[in-house]
Amino acid sequence: MDGLLSLLLVIGAFFLMMRFGCGSHMLRSHGGQSGGCCGGDKARKVSHTDPVCGTEVSDEQGYSKFHDSRVYKFCSRECFDEFEASPEKFLVTSETKKEGLAA
Repeated sequence: MDGLLSLLLVIGAFFLMMRFGCGSHMLRSHGGQSGGCCGGDKARKVSHTDPVCGTEVSDEQGYSKFHDSRVYKFCSRECFDEFEASPEKFLVTSETKKEGLAA
């Protein structure tokens, strides 16, 4: 019986720490507050440009594709599928940029 009581106390303490302590940031955001008990940085909102249609896409939205050591974000499944069909059509490399500047 003592073992069961000890287990319940440990589970209760774990629950309280996850709900209200340092583990709580894993379940929900701090409303844009920086710092917190774990010293976390302010959440960064990063936006990406859809290479197919040029729409701005945030990290939380759309579809992602890892291609040539880079993550590309897409606003819709249609743009994602179009990119997958021919990625070279939408990729701008440094060589393409140089050719565009020279023309």
